[in-house]
Amino acid sequence: MNKNLLKILALLTAIGAISINALAVILPFNNRSTADISNSFNAALVPANYVFSIWGLIYLGLIAFPVYQFIKKEEDFEKVNSLFILSNIANATWIYLWHYGHYKLCLVVMLILLACLIGIYSTLEIGIKKVKKLREIMVNAVFSLYLGWITVATVANAEDTLISSGFEGFGVQPRIWAVLLIIIITVITCSFIYYRKDAVYVGVIIWALFGVFIKSFNEKLIAYSALIACLILLGYIIDVKVLSTEKFLKKK
Repeated sequence: MNKNLLKILALLTAIGAISINALAVILPFNNRSTADISNSFNAALVPANYVFSIWGLIYLGLIAFPVYQFIKKEEDFEKVNSLFILSNIANATWIYLWHYGHYKLCLVVMLILLACLIGIYSTLEIGIKKVKKLREIMVNAVFSLYLGWITVATVANAEDTLISSGFEGFGVQPRIWAVLLIIIITVITCSFIYYRKDAVYVGVIIWALFGVFIKSFNEKLIAYSALIACLILLGYIIDVKVLSTEKFLKKK
């Protein structure tokens, strides 16, 4: 496909995804808000409502990346435009399916979105390849932010899907499952710290887990597990960043 056409499609599908998300709030679809549907599951691992304001930054990023392509011509963007377009379609599709109660399909689409973002993140070598400051802000930070949030959203979506399917957790209490999911998210995030030193990605996870701490404050096991995870991730990323800076200074 023509390279310029892909750039245009990247921008148009980004605008389309943002528009669908906006309409889901304004109308809303099926007379149900996105947050109300999420809260209806009574899932154990849900952050406070203010945490979802992060979508504002993600929407800005969805526009920033295609716009940056028209400013700067870089070959590696051509490799990810198809994935970016597919991710925008998946984003918009998920909203529609979510509002109309197709929760199993929602999880499938969410996994497609996650796979697209992982593909983009890996191809652009975010956290590995040194880039200029403008690209760091308009590209790397955008996908680190987006991938971090969709990592959390995928886990939450899986939990909601299981609840809607009548899954009873093999007799294990929901709060124990929540703690296990927090541990899984923490381990995944630690791997990003170790291999990528990606402070933006880690910051998103800390933001979400602290929101879980606030939301679950009356459920002490979940709340303090989330808080401990936040402190571990914060300490680890500071330690890794400091060590990497010291090594750089020694080389200088």
